[in-house]
Amino acid sequence: MEKTYVIAWKSRAGASHGQGKKLFTLEEGERLVAELNQDHPNFIHCLTGPGSAEPESLANDPAIVSNDALVTAPSVASDWPQLEAELV
Repeated sequence: MEKTYVIAWKSRAGASHGQGKKLFTLEEGERLVAELNQDHPNFIHCLTGPGSAEPESLANDPAIVSNDALVTAPSVASDWPQLEAELV
């Protein structure tokens, strides 16, 4: 399996957000995202990888540098508000 996924995160309390640099396989990333969301409830974590749509709420944010090769994986919610609602 190729390591082509990274983890993106967004603070529930403010506008802070970012994207990691460490690469994971899909399975490794999904496990870590679930663990991070459990252990760090003040943040929303999302797996990002090639070939899928970027979270709409982050797509137009000028603070995020666009990287067409890394976008949200289809195996996770594609919309931050929807993902946040599922985690509450």
